[in-house]
Amino acid sequence: MVLDPAGVVRAELGPLSFGAVSGLLAGRLAAPLPRRVARQVFQASGGNPLFAMELGRAVLERGLPDIGAALPVPEVLGELFGARVAALPPDVRRALLAVALSARLTAGELGAVTDPLAVEDGQAAGVLVAEGGRVRAAHSLLAAAAAGQSTAAERRDLHLALGTAVGDPVLRARHRALAAPGPDAGLAAEVAAAAAVAAARGAVTDAAELAGQALRLTAAGDSEHDRRLLTLARYLIDAGEHPRATALLTGRIGALPAGPARAAAHLLLGAGAHFSVEEEHLAQAVSDSAADPGLRAQALARRAVLLMVDRVRRIAEAEQIADQALAAAGSADPDAERRALVALAGIWSRRWPRQAGPGRRTR
Repeated sequence: MVLDPAGVVRAELGPLSFGAVSGLLAGRLAAPLPRRVARQVFQASGGNPLFAMELGRAVLERGLPDIGAALPVPEVLGELFGARVAALPPDVRRALLAVALSARLTAGELGAVTDPLAVEDGQAAGVLVAEGGRVRAAHSLLAAAAAGQSTAAERRDLHLALGTAVGDPVLRARHRALAAPGPDAGLAAEVAAAAAVAAARGAVTDAAELAGQALRLTAAGDSEHDRRLLTLARYLIDAGEHPRATALLTGRIGALPAGPARAAAHLLLGAGAHFSVEEEHLAQAVSDSAADPGLRAQALARRAVLLMVDRVRRIAEAEQIADQALAAAGSADPDAERRALVALAGIWSRRWPRQAGPGRRTR
C-alpha cells in the first residue's frame, strides 16, 4: 500500500470565477479592460488564469473587439488549440464551427445544419459536449480556433443555414444579418426589430450588435438610415460604449439637417459629457427640437437638471427652463411630462430645502 507523505495536503484547483479573473486582469495588465471584454476573456479562457492573461494581453496589443466580434487569439494558444482542430474530420470541424458561431445550439438545431453523425463523432473526440439538450464546444478556445481556421465563405454559409435552423427570432435575425453581404432593406427592418426585442429583454450588448448590423444593411440614402444610426448610438450608450457612440454621432451630426434627428443626436452626445459640453449640446437640442414637443421637453428638462446640479446660483434659471419643459410636455407623451416634473421637484427641493414637500408650491 502506498501512503501519502505525512503533512501533504492535496487540493484540486478548479476554474477561477469571473470576479477573480477580472481582478487578475486589472492587477496584471497595463490598462483596464471594459467589463464586456473582461467577461469575454473569462468565457473564452474557461477560468484558466494563464489563458486569461494571454487573451488579455492580446486584446491590448491588437485593440478592443467590436461588440459581437470574437477576441483575438494569441499565437501560442492558437497553435495549441488550432492543431487539434486541424486534425478533425471536415464534418466534425463544421459542427464545431456551428457551435462557435451560435452558442447554446440545441441538438436538433445543430443536426439541421450538419451531419448528426458528425456531432456524435465530435463528442467522441472530446471537442463537443452535450448538456441538457444543448451542444457546446468542450472549450471556448477550441471554438475560437475553429472560427479562426474557417473561411469567410464557410462562415457565411453556416450563418445562412443557422438563420433557418434556430428557433429564437433574435438569433435568427442575427445569423441572417451576418450572412448578408450588403444592404437589404427588408432584412434591415427585420434585424432592427430584433434589436428592439433584445433591448426589451435587457440584453443591451445583443441590441447594440443587432442595431449595428441593421445600420450596415441600410443603404446610406435610405430614409431609415439616420434613425437607425441614432438607435445604434443609444444602445451603445446603454451598453457603456460611450466612446464608440460619440465617434459614430460626431462623424454624422454635421450632415444632419436641423430638426428632430439632429436634436436627438445632440441629446445623445450630451449624455456623459463634461458639463460645459453637455450644456452646449442641450442648447442645440432645444433649438433643433421645435417640431417635436417630446424631444424639446426632454432637452429642456435635462438642461434644467444640469443647471440645478452644477450651478446652484442659476437655480431660478433652471426653474424657468423646467417650466418650459412642462409646458412643452403638455402636447407630448406622459414620459416627457414625467421628466419635466422630476426636474421641477429636484429644483424645488434645492430652492426651498426646509419647506419642500406636498403643498409647498401648486401649479
